[in-house]
Amino acid sequence: MINLTLVLSIGFIFTVIYPLHFMPLPEGQPPYIEWSLSTFFIHFFSLKGILLIFLTTVIEGILIYFLILTHRLKGRYSKTSKSILDDYVRIGGYSSYFQ
Repeated sequence: MINLTLVLSIGFIFTVIYPLHFMPLPEGQPPYIEWSLSTFFIHFFSLKGILLIFLTTVIEGILIYFLILTHRLKGRYSKTSKSILDDYVRIGGYSSYFQ
């Protein structure tokens, strides 16, 4: 389950957040990638960058929340399934008519 959440988290960043940072583009100009630390910080601390960081944090938080919730429910289920006695599972244990 952790692997799936990791893939979803990385996939969300590369397939949703990364393309969104190109928007809006001037008309007729194709997107281009510039590998510069100063350009990274300019985009990172712009309004668009801050909103994308907020969106990423919210979505990743939701994924982590469901990961923790699923892990807890899985633990409770395994603990509960071990405590069920065989008499409760067999229908014959409730009444002699069911045997």
